[in-house]
Amino acid sequence: MMRSSLCQFCSTIDFDYIQVPTAGQLRLLSSGHNVTGSKPFCHEPDKEPYPSWTLGSLARVRASASECPLCIAVADLAEKISGLSDNVLTSETVCKVICKWSGGFQALAGAELSQELIHQMASERAEDVSFSLSNLSIHFTTQPSNDFKLNLKSTKTVAWWIQAYDPGHARKTAVPFDDSHVADDSLLFCGRPTSPMVPIDLLRAWMRECKINHGSRCAAKVKSRKVNVFRLIDVKTKAVVRFANIDVAELRYVALSYVWGMGQRLSIRRENMMMLGAPGSLAGKVSKTTEDSLSLTESLGVQYLWVDALCILQDDTPDKISHLAFMSYIYKCAELTILAACGRDAEAGLPGIREPRVIQQHIIKVREGTADQPLGMQIITSPTVRLNGAESCLEGTVWSTRGWTLQEKVVSRRVLIVTPSQVSWNCRTTSWAEDIFLETSLARPTNRIWDDTTRFLSDAERENAWNDNVNVAWDTLRMLVNNFSHRHLTEPGDAYDAFCAITQEFRSLTKVSSLWALPVTRFELALCWTRSRTAVTQGKLVRRTALTSLPMSTLKCCVAFPTWSWLGWIGGASLPISDQYVDTGMSPEILCFILRNSPLRVVKVLQVMSDEAEIPTPKLPPGISYSPLAVTLQTVLAEHPHLTRERLQQTPDNQFLCFWTETAPFSTCGPIEEVNDTWPESKFFRYEIRDSEGQTVGQTDLCVPDNPEDMTCVLGEGVFDFVLLARNATQVHAAEKLVLMVERRDGIAYRVTTANILEEAWIAANSKRELVILG
Repeated sequence: MMRSSLCQFCSTIDFDYIQVPTAGQLRLLSSGHNVTGSKPFCHEPDKEPYPSWTLGSLARVRASASECPLCIAVADLAEKISGLSDNVLTSETVCKVICKWSGGFQALAGAELSQELIHQMASERAEDVSFSLSNLSIHFTTQPSNDFKLNLKSTKTVAWWIQAYDPGHARKTAVPFDDSHVADDSLLFCGRPTSPMVPIDLLRAWMRECKINHGSRCAAKVKSRKVNVFRLIDVKTKAVVRFANIDVAELRYVALSYVWGMGQRLSIRRENMMMLGAPGSLAGKVSKTTEDSLSLTESLGVQYLWVDALCILQDDTPDKISHLAFMSYIYKCAELTILAACGRDAEAGLPGIREPRVIQQHIIKVREGTADQPLGMQIITSPTVRLNGAESCLEGTVWSTRGWTLQEKVVSRRVLIVTPSQVSWNCRTTSWAEDIFLETSLARPTNRIWDDTTRFLSDAERENAWNDNVNVAWDTLRMLVNNFSHRHLTEPGDAYDAFCAITQEFRSLTKVSSLWALPVTRFELALCWTRSRTAVTQGKLVRRTALTSLPMSTLKCCVAFPTWSWLGWIGGASLPISDQYVDTGMSPEILCFILRNSPLRVVKVLQVMSDEAEIPTPKLPPGISYSPLAVTLQTVLAEHPHLTRERLQQTPDNQFLCFWTETAPFSTCGPIEEVNDTWPESKFFRYEIRDSEGQTVGQTDLCVPDNPEDMTCVLGEGVFDFVLLARNATQVHAAEKLVLMVERRDGIAYRVTTANILEEAWIAANSKRELVILG
């Protein structure tokens, strides 16, 4: 029999904050009746601090666990956290329960909401009305009780761990998305228990609902594109099937995104590709994750599975290059991408597919029955521990740290995320999860905070936005660059290839191509990229010294990553390419050209995609001259006589940027610690920039003094050349010049870091005009 006696501390929690709607309330809502007063049908503006309740020390919680069912659950959670994190929780650790917004829902399109309700929800139109849902998070902290700023060194947080629970949930899950027979007192958007085995019928229902009712938003919007060779695994025959001269969009298959780890049990190579085409050739020989994915794909009613290790020849460079050229197409055309966020390598498998999962959830009665609630109120804990405020079930997984996996999710239409504790669904329309009841035809769930590690790069995202279409794509690209730049690659030279599907998809959405992952229409602004604070806290941002893993350029060789691209560095990067940067006064003061080979020529960056052959420089009529920013090959040879034609002909394409600009010398002093209130647990350092009179006139980007590879600190104090890139003039601060600190080798400038210098100081420095070659 379920116990309902909570201890004195747990009894103070107001569980009404996590109330969810009943089916009856949503039926009344859609028919124009007024549903008012109680949560979630009331408007509450966002505010901090959030409602919270202190449960006392962990020692008190453990002592009370013999009597209080909620204390039992919290004590079990503390033990689990101690096994997941570096710092074991102590008896003195204070336990808190904090209520935070976790998502919401809207009435179905066409619902007749009452004017009273619309006004009550602080909206003007029915379609703008959104109802908030909240869950309870658990904080284990040593901070003062009134300090809610998250300090990772002193606080362990488990986000959205407690949800409302409906003991009659079983009667609702028989036919997902069909609420015609659901009783009026049934709860919706409440938590539900997960089982040791993945509920395949539920996954099929998710997939069916998406394909039938999500329309073009989740459809593969691709142009017909035939490829010479494409391979898939037949899940029935357990063999690799080779398709020739095929349009990938015509095939129905599932793709796999997973962590390789230290290697593969079996991969396709030139020597075994014929053998792997024989029926049964893969049975019992592939990695555990691949084996489970074959089983899951077959259970979903799909015949083919795409796995990179078995569908791209791993010892054939032309085959790799061919597949990388349409990598975004592969994932975008897949019916579904299985995202295996389990374990550290390909042998982790998919828990709950062939072997049972270990699930820990607590169902607790927190209120006895009343006339309004005959069954009382119950809560359920999530099987997933989202540690330190993680907004996604993917955060903290090895998958979320690997470079290759990001693009595989971003360009997919539908993603089935498999973690050790549950399965969840992301598509370009909505999200569902195994541990919460979201499959309803009575309302539309919106804005689940935790359902995604990053946005999809799609036109569906653009349709969801309040602002213009292209801006959302730019902002998404900015976030994806930041996300990818924090991830790890076993082979550092894979960086270009591991991001290529994202640049391919970005071009398909915006018609904007990229050069070393910098978008060409905002290229000069993108050159002003800076390092993220997270990268600094991790002690990173060092030069990527490896060559590209695969041959590039017309010289058909592996090439160096240029210093001017964020791909040329290891560590987090932030690109100032969103409209917000332009709107707040940031503007480029240069126009970039790129050196290309075979034949040798200089091309405006904005025109790189239309550059197929050498375009002769036209003769201008008398009295008319080229733009002062224009660069030609003749200009490069004249201004830099050391760069002979012979030397340039040996330089790979897209290595040297050429642009007219101003340069000036300044001295650096430091490193000096930055005043920082936002990240109290971290220290940040910069170098001051001083003019010839010793006055501080600017500062460099962040640096890491303890890192022997940090270029800013390696060069240390001294006089250096600074190269003008852009101007930043806001209404809040004095106008500044955005510049590059460079070092020169053999007449070529190489990026060290970015810096901001007061405009008046730059003008006073008597800068000189120069044709800069940036490598």
